[in-house]
Amino acid sequence: MILKKSSLSTKTTKQGQPIIVCYDSKEKLPIELKQVQYTVYIQPGLAIEYICQIYSTEQNKDQCELEYLFTIDQNSADTKMIVELGDQKVYGIKRIKRGKK
Repeated sequence: MILKKSSLSTKTTKQGQPIIVCYDSKEKLPIELKQVQYTVYIQPGLAIEYICQIYSTEQNKDQCELEYLFTIDQNSADTKMIVELGDQKVYGIKRIKRGKK
């Protein structure tokens, strides 16, 4: 099953919303988000999300280093992510804390 953005519903909770921001790491200024596209593939016991975010950097005349900050709720089912930047891939893994034995 494939769900597109238009067929998804939003659930509002009293918890703080996740922070997703791209900013210039030197100036600490946010970069304008221009477009977001995502697709979710749902399979039994598994959901795979593809998110494409395009930020507006046309006004930057000099090359700058950008950082992308996001939060993952500690109770979420997310376990890993892959970020593609051109030909480069960055892999992130969320570790699950285990209780003492």
